[in-house]
Amino acid sequence: MAVLGFAFAATAQNGAIGVRLGGGSALYGAEVSYQMPVGHNRIELDLGFCGNEYINLAGVYQWAGPIAGNFGWYVGPGVNLGFCLHHGFGIAAILQGGVEYDFSSIPLQLTLDARPSWDFIRREGCVSSGFGWGIALGIRYML
Repeated sequence: MAVLGFAFAATAQNGAIGVRLGGGSALYGAEVSYQMPVGHNRIELDLGFCGNEYINLAGVYQWAGPIAGNFGWYVGPGVNLGFCLHHGFGIAAILQGGVEYDFSSIPLQLTLDARPSWDFIRREGCVSSGFGWGIALGIRYML
């Protein structure tokens, strides 16, 4: 249920947009990702595609902070809504956490994160049910 993602966005004043690429226990694919600031924290919204049969929308509230230099961390809870052609929809609770690198000379940020999940409405026959996990690399342009 997690997607490997290149993501950047923690320090963007007006948000960030980019992609997350990855895979996990059941899915491999890409997500279009948008982050918007909420005070010192942020909300991340991801629209994902896995082949031509599965689409998901994930929303995560993230706490973010510095590690050292241009490196930072983020973690937070969220929800994933998925639709599988011929198998219906599902809802999962997710937790996302990772590290990011903010390039100081250009408005880009790279991320590496993990996203464990628990399906409480399942999509039998499309993706795994119950506990799932994913890892992602993300890249985003800071607006």
